[in-house]
Amino acid sequence: MRILIWATTLQADILALSLALDKHPDHQVLIAATNKDAYLTQAMAHFRPFKSQLIERDESEKTQKIVKDFRPDVTIVDNHFPKFSTSKKICNMWHGIGWKARGKKDNEEYHKRVTNLTGRGPELSNPDFIATCYGEEDKNWRIQKAGIHEDNCKLIGMPFSDLVLNPPYTKQQIANRYSIPILDKKTVLVNFTWHYGHITSSKNKKNSSLLKLFSRNKSDNFAEDRLFLNELCSKITAENANILFCMHDSWRYSPEYLEIFKDLEISHPGSIQIKHKDQHPDNLADLLIADVMVTNLSSFITYFYYLERPSIHLCPVAKDENNISFAKVSKKKGLRFRQISKSEDVYMNQPEDNGGLTVYDKNDCIDKIVFGLHNSDCSKKRSRDWLETKIDDSHSGNSCQRYIKVLEDFVG
Repeated sequence: MRILIWATTLQADILALSLALDKHPDHQVLIAATNKDAYLTQAMAHFRPFKSQLIERDESEKTQKIVKDFRPDVTIVDNHFPKFSTSKKICNMWHGIGWKARGKKDNEEYHKRVTNLTGRGPELSNPDFIATCYGEEDKNWRIQKAGIHEDNCKLIGMPFSDLVLNPPYTKQQIANRYSIPILDKKTVLVNFTWHYGHITSSKNKKNSSLLKLFSRNKSDNFAEDRLFLNELCSKITAENANILFCMHDSWRYSPEYLEIFKDLEISHPGSIQIKHKDQHPDNLADLLIADVMVTNLSSFITYFYYLERPSIHLCPVAKDENNISFAKVSKKKGLRFRQISKSEDVYMNQPEDNGGLTVYDKNDCIDKIVFGLHNSDCSKKRSRDWLETKIDDSHSGNSCQRYIKVLEDFVG
């Protein structure tokens, strides 16, 4: 079988599957990934180098020729589909299972992409398309809410769990890749998604927190986040712990917003490190070195559950409130945002349905982080229970092999 991997970012589930396929004796693999040169600097590339060809994921004539010459039997894509024909068969894998539901327009675009590439929409039984699912609840959501035909939905589990449960390197082996002393102090991994345009959401469009985050003017529109992050870092460093900020692509943030983090590094020298997804894609390393993790409902935290360490979930709005603005940022169009309509689902899973501690208040969030630093087992049972409920065959350590078997049956 000849397999093309079309990866938005080479990390998490699509990375785990790529590594498993790369060493499979019966299959040939071509991997196309955004920011491939950044990936090659990472710990994973050092400890588990690819034998397969790795190219930049783009729409250039060069890339299209390489793909055409490779003649893939199937293309595995995550949340961004190729805009040119790559293979007859398409396999879609999600880039995480979390809370935020796919928006109505995004879902329409998803259906359009599948139709363009396979000649038939995902709402129909399609011999040339499959969508892999983490578990039964996820599968039911895809069928009932995303409009994917049940014949196209295949249960896999969580491929990245294979790497989290059996990593190719140790904390000691990667310590020199961090500027913070990860072997001498505990580390808090802070992963605030950009989805709300702010750490928490706002329903007031005129004073939208989205504008606070992405504004290009020189006034300080970031006071709320600045205050919270200063307080958070002060409390954590007072506990003699490091802070590792894992952020999305650097281009998504305004220079003014990024100044907040530069100021934090200056205020707490040697205790804070900032990593952006486009520059440091190997986020397995970040999970392994963290003692506590906090997020505002990024699906990245669900992989951390496998380590059964304290996890804190800061909800973007008050309890039972669904009036949320979502950000959409692109290099060409800049910032766009929209209010969720009453007919749309805000969440796939409710915010409280998580594998750790739930907070709605920023002060409570800081208190729970400190609590986690002193109570390492506080999320252990909830994390395991969540995974066993949401992820099919959650702790087998064999999800990638299941995935490969599904691919073999699919391609024939």
